[in-house]
Amino acid sequence: MRKLAPVLVSLALAAGCEAPPADPIVTSAAPALLPYRGDALVVRLVTEAAARHEVPRDVLLALGWAETRLVSRTGMLAHEGEEAHGDPTACGVFGLDEGTARDEAARLVDADAASLCEHLELEVDAAAARLRALAGDAPPAQDDTAAWLALLDAWHPALADVRFPYREHLAQVMDIGFRDTDERGDVIYLPPIDGLVSPIATNEDGVGVAIEYARPDTPLAEWQGPACDYTNASRGRGDIRYVVIHTCEGGFAGCVNTVRSCGGSQVSAHYVTSYTGFTAQIVEEQDTAWHVGCLNGSSIGIEHEGFAGSTNHPDAQLCRTARIVRSICDRYGIPCDRSRVIGHVEANSMFCHGDHWDPGPHWDWAKFMRFVNEGCDCRPTAESCNGRDDDCDRRTDEGVTNACGTCGGTPAETCNGRDDDCDGTVDEDDVCEVALLLEQPSAYAPPSSTDVNGDGRADVCGRGYSGVRCWLAQEGAWGAATAAVPWGDMGGWDDVANHATLRMGDVNGDGRADVCARANAGVVCALSSGTGFDAHTTWSDVPSDASGWGAPRFYTTMRLADVNGDGREDLCARASAGFGCWLSDGTRFGERIEGPEWSDASGFGVARHYGTIRMGDVNGDGRDDACVRAAAGLDCWLSDGAGFPTRVEGPRWADAVGWGDRRYWSTIRLADVNGDGRDDVCARSASDLRCVLASDEGFGETRIVAPLADASGWDDVSNYATIVVGDVNGDRVEDLCARSNAELACYAWDGEAFARIAGPAWADESGWSAARYYQTIRMADVDGDGRDDACARAAAGWRCHPSSGDGFGEAIALDDMTDAGGWDAPRYFTTILAAGRACRAMDETCNGRDDDCDGEVDEHASAEICNEVDDDCDGEIDEMRVCEMPDAGGIEPGRDAGPRGDGGAMPSIDGGCSCRVASGPGHGAWWALGLVLAAIVARRRR
Repeated sequence: MRKLAPVLVSLALAAGCEAPPADPIVTSAAPALLPYRGDALVVRLVTEAAARHEVPRDVLLALGWAETRLVSRTGMLAHEGEEAHGDPTACGVFGLDEGTARDEAARLVDADAASLCEHLELEVDAAAARLRALAGDAPPAQDDTAAWLALLDAWHPALADVRFPYREHLAQVMDIGFRDTDERGDVIYLPPIDGLVSPIATNEDGVGVAIEYARPDTPLAEWQGPACDYTNASRGRGDIRYVVIHTCEGGFAGCVNTVRSCGGSQVSAHYVTSYTGFTAQIVEEQDTAWHVGCLNGSSIGIEHEGFAGSTNHPDAQLCRTARIVRSICDRYGIPCDRSRVIGHVEANSMFCHGDHWDPGPHWDWAKFMRFVNEGCDCRPTAESCNGRDDDCDRRTDEGVTNACGTCGGTPAETCNGRDDDCDGTVDEDDVCEVALLLEQPSAYAPPSSTDVNGDGRADVCGRGYSGVRCWLAQEGAWGAATAAVPWGDMGGWDDVANHATLRMGDVNGDGRADVCARANAGVVCALSSGTGFDAHTTWSDVPSDASGWGAPRFYTTMRLADVNGDGREDLCARASAGFGCWLSDGTRFGERIEGPEWSDASGFGVARHYGTIRMGDVNGDGRDDACVRAAAGLDCWLSDGAGFPTRVEGPRWADAVGWGDRRYWSTIRLADVNGDGRDDVCARSASDLRCVLASDEGFGETRIVAPLADASGWDDVSNYATIVVGDVNGDRVEDLCARSNAELACYAWDGEAFARIAGPAWADESGWSAARYYQTIRMADVDGDGRDDACARAAAGWRCHPSSGDGFGEAIALDDMTDAGGWDAPRYFTTILAAGRACRAMDETCNGRDDDCDGEVDEHASAEICNEVDDDCDGEIDEMRVCEMPDAGGIEPGRDAGPRGDGGAMPSIDGGCSCRVASGPGHGAWWALGLVLAAIVARRRR
């Protein structure tokens, strides 16, 4: 039997398996590959197989997408818990029918037919081989797409009598193009390709030649029946009371085959509408199709090419079905509203008690019913206040500024420089302030670390369509994505009230970054396993929608911060009555400690105040404190581990002197810019970027970092929103960086002033003035050298430029999180998190980590003695029979019991596995030195 395709070999190598012999389909001179159409694995496989077999890549891609949306399925499996709902004889992504088609494809690649259903790589290769075989000895030119499409009429032997040629269907697919995702959320796309749809092949509706035949009930459909499984019922007006909308969980050809076939699926439908708007009629309306159980006898069923979980139901498809539904309503006297035009899911929930969920949550019922009742042929006119889309831009009553109350409701105000709600005020109610907060959660709630595997390198994480994934930093490269924490769009995480709360930090104190976020019912966290994340669990049910936490003034204030200094990050947030924290016990956020009374009633319900909550250690005691800017200025409240009793007055950045403008308050950062172990407070004023230094007495001296003045253009959000914190030169002192119109620049304290370090040329002229790029700028140590590198998302993916201390090198590229992959959407790019390890000095213990932040791991190891700890840091306790030695409690094996300056064996520090020197200062001296180290290097990157 033929071995699996090269991709399977490469996957085995990546997993550390011994590679099998070279695959025979690999030629000695590998063919040149076209650029990939997206970042999904199947796209790469299609591209490589097309090149090997010398068939057009885009034709093969369109074929797979038309069949199954390029999602591998066996028998078109339905949603979990349902019976199969599709062609039970087909498998894989190319809909290879059981029998002739699959057997032929398997023979071409020297495999058995069953293996094509089990191995994606092999099936894709077989599909390409079959397409090439259809071309015979004289294949068309690679760029003669129409000729290759003509060959595909023979793709499904079982559908030889289908009157709508398959070539036309695929031509229309390629003419429209598509953009979709696979089951992991990775993108598959094909841009529209002109010139494939011949005017001769279309009727006045542009959906295919109408062939006079048999008995279509409407000229909007073409007869392609009869089905095998249906009931001859001779129904009339009064018998038909519902129209039921379905998706068939597959491509058009497979769907038609399913509802026409005999015996296997025992399902049928009256109509099937393709992605491109062609409709086939399979069962006459007077007869009963088998499509919805208990409502079969009183309904007409319309299937649709596609999947219940897909967002792809184009206007051509919706419009054709809408016109058919309108015709059915008129002919049978059915009210054309949502009480009678229902989905399969509604038929089950209201009548039949089944578990189908089609047409799915992304079926646009509002648009569809508008098409049903108003038509779908839009002719642009000036927009007027009438509840319709007059100018055909898919928006209703936009830009209307007069008599809003007569437009079926007042439009919501948005940040666009216009008076959307017609109340005479532009951009009121904090809409622009909230929009900015939702774009940059990493600025006001930065993670202490995104080091998922604890190797000292900052990994990058973000939420895509399917959930939260991380790419682990490696030596000069990036690893594969971790398995997704399932916080995907289909689970409701595309709601900004959920995805804007994504936070990372070490909540269980194991030295690895965990991920937490607010679900509708409370806060959930997924703990790092070192290679990915464990299943998420509920850590707090307090911040729920039911308790009112779905408002931005509450959910945007969520922070992870270690407020009691135990090495575990706690959950802090502001409610309507004030601020508080829930302490982590390693498994949940439990005990609440009260914070400052930052209540709505005290004026903290406006973004210019609650949007300035910052967490950091401003007094250097190892506990995170809470700071906020009120109307009179900025203040901090010091944590004592049980509360925040002490107020420290900060700079008087008051509303009255202009600090209520988002150009200024949104730039507030906490950073230890002078290396004294205390977080200072920094922000951009109208004239400059400045820091006010923390001291024993509070906040005092002001230092000017850089002249980032309004007059120089720094009041542009694409500049001031890019201020980030990081240690770019590795001196354990935090620096400030920001993007000008020409480049990123960093400012590092040299003991006397802030020195400028030029960064990557992320210039406006290269597109970096777009929020989808500049709002992703992060500083993170991705190579583990102690210097934070400059990272951001570009159109082609994630990029990190390693810091050399006085500049930045060539990018370490990750070809993921691309625009083509959909990451230009705010619900994705705003969730990207990357941060270097924020080191908090603690006593060094034998755990493989640098606890005391001195750049060394498990130093000060000593010879093993009998004390129930691992003195020599070898992972064993009291080994080498040390406890059997005379006076073992104070004599180290192999050494004389001579006089010691500390009066005997040095006691362990805080118990456990203590790493110690064999001789040296007494325990009191070590304790004092620990305090000094903590004061020098403790810092939080907040």
